[in-house]
Amino acid sequence: MNASKVKMLIDSLGLTHTELIEKSIVPDDDLLELFPGIDELYLEPEVGVELSFWEETECFESLHFTLQKTTPSTVEYKGELPAPYSLKMNHSMVRELFGEPLEYSGPVIMPEPMGRTGGWEYYALDPVLHPDKKVLFKYLESMEVSSIVFTLVDVGHG
Repeated sequence: MNASKVKMLIDSLGLTHTELIEKSIVPDDDLLELFPGIDELYLEPEVGVELSFWEETECFESLHFTLQKTTPSTVEYKGELPAPYSLKMNHSMVRELFGEPLEYSGPVIMPEPMGRTGGWEYYALDPVLHPDKKVLFKYLESMEVSSIVFTLVDVGHG
């Protein structure tokens, strides 16, 4: 996926699955329910990229890029990201680019095979360019970015 397609997906957060198909932003594929009873549906348009939708409205709520392996089955995204994001980022770079986070969690010990993580941080996106959207950086124990997730501010309220 190229950087302009990623930017288009970020800009499209909040649209419905049907609207994304009509605008030729995503293929006309069925949304998947990964676990019975959860209120999220998923679409994986490319390896290492996951789109999640609120089940009730099929509103596009988050765009997830896996940058680093966290489990043996994890597959990393190899495409492009729009500036200032890159496939190789660390905590220092994120803080230099975005400053202090809106929310954060320090290191956590997860069940195996994940093990120790470096926590996560949320930042607001530019309210003029991306109103009601934020970005989440998840960190490995080494404080390298393992995932970047773009979300609506009020996930679940599509």
